[in-house]
Amino acid sequence: MKLAQNLAQFQVMQGGYMPPVLPLLWERLVPDKEEPEMVPLMLPSSLTSDNLKICKKGCNNIKWQLWDVQCQQFLNELHDLLFIKSRLIGYKDRNTQHQGANMRMRTLI
Repeated sequence: MKLAQNLAQFQVMQGGYMPPVLPLLWERLVPDKEEPEMVPLMLPSSLTSDNLKICKKGCNNIKWQLWDVQCQQFLNELHDLLFIKSRLIGYKDRNTQHQGANMRMRTLI
């Protein structure tokens, strides 16, 4: 239910920045009980060049900015995970010896 509400808010905001999207959303045939995951987002890449001219300036770059933010977030999470793993391996090397369970755990890391 929350996803559907967020999607509705997104579409309202999208109408302000990209006016050609609203008629496309209204013309769309919506089946009963449509899942929010199946609703098209109508991002700038899915619009024609004529429709993009009507949109606010810089609207075409929004998708690239979103991708950039997603990549940065993924790289930060990967960095944190690798940092944790390296610290765990260092701890096990310095503080544990002669333990079979430790060796099995090391193969999982």
